[in-house]
Amino acid sequence: MSTVYVVKNEDTLQRIAAKVYGDWTLWKLISDFNKVSKIYSGMLLSIPEPMINDKIHIIQVYDSYESLSRLYYNTEHFSSYIAFYNDYILLSEHVDEEITIPYLLNKKVYDCQKMDSRNDNVCYDSKTLYR
Repeated sequence: MSTVYVVKNEDTLQRIAAKVYGDWTLWKLISDFNKVSKIYSGMLLSIPEPMINDKIHIIQVYDSYESLSRLYYNTEHFSSYIAFYNDYILLSEHVDEEITIPYLLNKKVYDCQKMDSRNDNVCYDSKTLYR
């Protein structure tokens, strides 16, 4: 599920991510979801729902951190985050075992940001992310 955002003159993908997610570093979610690198005033962007809960994935033979990032986040951009979160294990040596796909945004922060988006307030997450 996604919402639509109308780009304003002063917007950048990072500013839009900060407005809608409360975290500018999630701009690649918007960029890759819309298949854009440049934006312009009046442009309509679909804003994807971020993953707000950790998920468990059973490692398959051909899994890679990039393929898992594409599967769960719709972008390869966060593959290093998944690898870091799982101690950089070699996936091919752990087939049929569980791996955690970490959330990108805390649900409380996301809900807070959705409520405050009209006021341009920013809500923060206490979980430190590596990206």
